This record gives sequence, structure tokens and C-alpha cells, in this order.
Amino acid sequence: TKMSQSFVVRHAKERQAFVIDLAAGEEALLEYVETKKGGKTFWDFQHTYVPSSQRGKGLAEIVTKEAFEDAQKNGISVIPSCSYVSSTFLARNPQYLPIVAPKL
Repeated sequence: TKMSQSFVVRHAKERQAFVIDLAAGEEALLEYVETKKGGKTFWDFQHTYVPSSQRGKGLAEIVTKEAFEDAQKNGISVIPSCSYVSSTFLARNPQYLPIVAPKL
């Protein structure tokens, strides 16, 4: 049986990013921009990145899931600007659709 590697996601608030630290100083990440409007907080998920040497391990999904979990816990609405988030991730993880901000 293949051991599934466990990856730790950290929320680098100062960078507005969720990050998985990988070997050799590389990282997989999701970058967002936080905005506040009418007393509500929004995270615009703009970009996911996984180094080419680490692709195919599901890292984009792991880091995106953690970001959605964090948003959900904190009552934050997500704007899925990143095409991976809007087309691939949400199709596979429809449980997060309720916290996706309605298109303006």
C-alpha cells in the first residue's frame, strides 16, 4: 500500500497565502486578497501554485481545501477568481459552494 504523505498547510496571513512547505525550499500555495465590504469579509482566491516536481500529488486540492475550511470557520465569503478553484476544485467539493460569494 502506498503511504499517503501528510502535508501541513500554514496560513501565512502576512502574505495572504495558504502555504505547504516542501523540500528544497519549494512551496505549494494559494494566494488570496482580503477585502471588506458592508461589514463582511471576502477572500478572493486568485492563484494556486504547485512546483512542477510536486504536481500530481493533489497539493493544490489540499491547500485549497484548507483555505476554504478556514474561511468557513471564520464566516468569510470566497470569490473564486482562480480558474482551478472555480472549475476544478468546486466541482469536486460542492460542499463549499454555500460560502462562495454571489457573482457581483
